Amino acid sequence: MKLLLKTGLFLCFGLAVLVILALVPLQASYPLKNQAGVWLYERGHHAAAFAIFQNLATFGHAPSANNQGVMVNLGLGTKQRFGEAFALYERAAEAGVLAAKYNLARLYERGLGSLQDLDKAEVLLAEAAEGGDPFARITLARLVEQRQASGWQARKEALLRQAADAGNPEAQYALGMLFYLDDKVPVAEQAERSEAIMAWWQDAALQDHGPAQASLASVFQESDPVQALHWLRRAADNGIVSAQLGLAQRLAEGKDLPQDHEAAVAWYRKVAEAAEEPVRPPLGWPDLYAYHHPRLRPGEWQAVQIARVELAELHLAGLGVAKDPARAAALFQDAAESGWGRAAVNLAELFRKGEGVPRDLTQTRRWLRAAVEAGYQPALPQLEALEAELEGPKPAARTDG
Repeated sequence: MKLLLKTGLFLCFGLAVLVILALVPLQASYPLKNQAGVWLYERGHHAAAFAIFQNLATFGHAPSANNQGVMVNLGLGTKQRFGEAFALYERAAEAGVLAAKYNLARLYERGLGSLQDLDKAEVLLAEAAEGGDPFARITLARLVEQRQASGWQARKEALLRQAADAGNPEAQYALGMLFYLDDKVPVAEQAERSEAIMAWWQDAALQDHGPAQASLASVFQESDPVQALHWLRRAADNGIVSAQLGLAQRLAEGKDLPQDHEAAVAWYRKVAEAAEEPVRPPLGWPDLYAYHHPRLRPGEWQAVQIARVELAELHLAGLGVAKDPARAAALFQDAAESGWGRAAVNLAELFRKGEGVPRDLTQTRRWLRAAVEAGYQPALPQLEALEAELEGPKPAARTDG
């Protein structure tokens, strides 16, 4: 019934769009048709969206050329072709579409569809930033820092301030983080700087910006545990894996919350299964963007590995979930193969005991070596002891006489 209702609503919307467009002069209908394409794109109807954008781009509608370029760039509704995407972005950028300048800059930055050219990327991002594009300002700030040209610190801060003052939550978060990481602030200015950091993060958090919510949770941890837990939950609900891990650990330990191993397992699973996914601009933007900030931020890869290990330990103990040593071994192996030394040691121990996997000292040695290679020093004495055990006692020295 729900499926029929959704299908009916979709058809009604499509018919309404066709009726409206039929009543509007041809060229004046291009923005409405483009918006209809965006609506289809956002709902996963990529082939239909591509057909609309391609048709409008043929008639010279620059925003649609950019949108068609995004679909070609990402391989949605058509084959992925960076060269064609580059040409479409270039045409739309020359017509003044800010999103196209941003998208074209990212191709220059990555060397896709053209030779890599960071100078051209910076020029295009600067043009889009001057036009008021918040994503261009944030990306240009990152590129400026990466290139380390003279005066880059002041330029980065100015770009982030412009976007933050315009209400962009990503820029508000980044500006707060810029201040937070600045360890050269005079003592007399530290209180004022702390207030500014909190203000930027709170503005971003109130716009449902997950990383800002996670940062507030960290700041409030010692001074106000209730506020800390509030923002931690908000960030976890927003998919921030470090917050999800923190919530899982609190539930498992009974810290600031009643102990609940089943709830902890549910959050650990979310983190353990986290993957790189793009954070896209809000729905309804007429001009599409091909590149966005990844969901996993610096440091969150470690959160995924920690969650795998701690979830495996719950499987071993049968806390909040059925006891399942084989599943524990699989989780340890996932983390170990990602280069997490502690997981490799735990997996080696399971092979030594034959718990969840066949007993195999060769595999034990393999994973202890992997842990040492990953830089996990506690594994070294275990590896040395095992190798001595496998080699057996050395024969006594023989003498003549």
